Amino acid sequence: MFKSFLDHASDFVTRLIHLEENINDELFMKSSFESLKKENDDLFNESLKKENDDLFNEITNEGYKKSYLNPDYACQVLGNKLGQLAFCIYSDILNASKFAFTHEKGNLLELKALIEKLKAQRDQEEALMAVYREFKMKTLRLQVSEFMGDRYNISNNFVRDIIENSNLNELNYIYMYGKRISEYEICVAKFFQSYDKEKIKTTASLIVNAFFQGFIVENKEIGDRKEISIIFNIGQELLVRDIMLILKEKGYHGFAPLPYGIEENKQVSYDHRFNNALILDEEFKNLFMEKIKQEYKEKEEILSKHAGIILFETFGEEPFSPVDKNSALRFSKGQSGYMGEIRKTYRLSKEMYIPGLNAGNTIIAFPSPQIGQDFEEIFEEIMKINTLDVDKYERIQQTMIDALDKANFIHVKGKGNNKTDIRVKMHELKNPERETLFANAGANVNIPVGEIYTSPVLKGTNGVLHIEETFLEGLSYKELLLVFKDGYVTEYSCKNFHEEKKNLEYIEENLLFLHSTLPMGEFAIGTNTLAYVVAKKYGIMGKLPFLISEKMGPHFAIGDTCFSFVEDCDIKSHINGKYIVAKENERSLLRNQDVEKAYTGCHTSISILYVSLDLVTGYTKDGVKIDILKDG
Repeated sequence: MFKSFLDHASDFVTRLIHLEENINDELFMKSSFESLKKENDDLFNESLKKENDDLFNEITNEGYKKSYLNPDYACQVLGNKLGQLAFCIYSDILNASKFAFTHEKGNLLELKALIEKLKAQRDQEEALMAVYREFKMKTLRLQVSEFMGDRYNISNNFVRDIIENSNLNELNYIYMYGKRISEYEICVAKFFQSYDKEKIKTTASLIVNAFFQGFIVENKEIGDRKEISIIFNIGQELLVRDIMLILKEKGYHGFAPLPYGIEENKQVSYDHRFNNALILDEEFKNLFMEKIKQEYKEKEEILSKHAGIILFETFGEEPFSPVDKNSALRFSKGQSGYMGEIRKTYRLSKEMYIPGLNAGNTIIAFPSPQIGQDFEEIFEEIMKINTLDVDKYERIQQTMIDALDKANFIHVKGKGNNKTDIRVKMHELKNPERETLFANAGANVNIPVGEIYTSPVLKGTNGVLHIEETFLEGLSYKELLLVFKDGYVTEYSCKNFHEEKKNLEYIEENLLFLHSTLPMGEFAIGTNTLAYVVAKKYGIMGKLPFLISEKMGPHFAIGDTCFSFVEDCDIKSHINGKYIVAKENERSLLRNQDVEKAYTGCHTSISILYVSLDLVTGYTKDGVKIDILKDG
């Protein structure tokens, strides 16, 4: 059976190699949209067809049930050990489809050689595993590149050429990326083609201005860094092109890594999130860390020109509740520690070559057609939210900040079924005339406008955070409950699965990111009531990205603070000139002794909607109440 699997895998790689040899710009210009669509559908749906002629689709739900990509199916057919090897190989091959379009034939030939070596092993498990491990170590550069997201590779002109030189008013260009194209990407591209061109230019200008405003607000120095990475989704190219043109007028250069497509089946990536567990040991970990450092060192000159990232988020899909499969790979406790070391190496290397004091980030979100039949109306409403009067909101928020600067702690308490009851300890202002606790967020780092935020003191931050249902990092959580003691998570639970063990593992793997605990890195209060009204009107509360939902109530982030790596930078309020002093906590202070102990490498925000709350109230040392929100 394993040989049969390898034959199918070999056929697919051979087809990708032939595709790479025949693909060129002329093909996309002269072929009809219908023929390109059929080729794309065939490549991603039929290329891995097995004996069952009715089984055409490997990725979408029905086809996935009997795909070697599915851990349950692979292990059922091939046994546990060979099944795990098979679904890892299958994942590598599907991810390699892009190499046909980027003309990286060498990577495809390496895959072909892997399969031939595996065929020669005659189903001997240990020998097969050794061959695969050797392949993964030899090609670790690809995994390091994926780990870095290719967002700093300004020498890669593949995507920029598509955006600058293709006819974006035709649809053929969207097949040039070598990704699965669904009806949703086609719909987004058509929408932007028909959208008011002046509105696109206005939006592009808003985004670029927000990016540069972030340097002013956060007191950062862009220096002579001129390269800005634009991370977007397939179909949004007309907006990206205008951003690139505006940046060029300002003397900067916009470039783009391979864009994201819409995941039609999130279960696939969930099942494969720990594939490295098949081969991860100390030797692999050490090599991985060495390759990360080496990659950054080799790109030192390029990275010295990098000024930051403009990121487009997309939203609208139904909240995803994964099926937890015993057949899928999982990290052991030791492997979790190895991955933690790898993530820290990546984060510290990035800071060495792209210091936070010299790089900006701006994020904006747009709806996907997955949001439903009101997509176009909702898009316009989101644009209104994204372009609210920043000065007006900052004045409102400054009133709250002035009041809460007097607070010793802030009490957040739920109502009804919400069990939240937590006291968040504030820093002490030594000079209230010159110092402040909260940052007043306009629309620069995060669009839209609408929050004030601070880094709490850990000691004295105690209580329970409870959300009946929430959507974090693409995953759904039901009855999520976190208990904090002196700022650290000490207990946690949810009700996604029937088995308590699976619920705990779900939080450990996807919220704590395999840490034994995480500190509270941020406390914030959202003020964007228009976003709340729009979400209620269209029934999309559970579909909004956190970028918007965090503006609709108080939120708490676990992990690093929002000022990580810029704690020593003087950041002033651009409203009143006061210095923001609450930039760190007891955890980030450890950087002065051991920087690796100071940072967790993650930052996940959890929001509570206004309607779920009884109160958000500050208390001074003298017990004077400062009411911010009462009864929702």
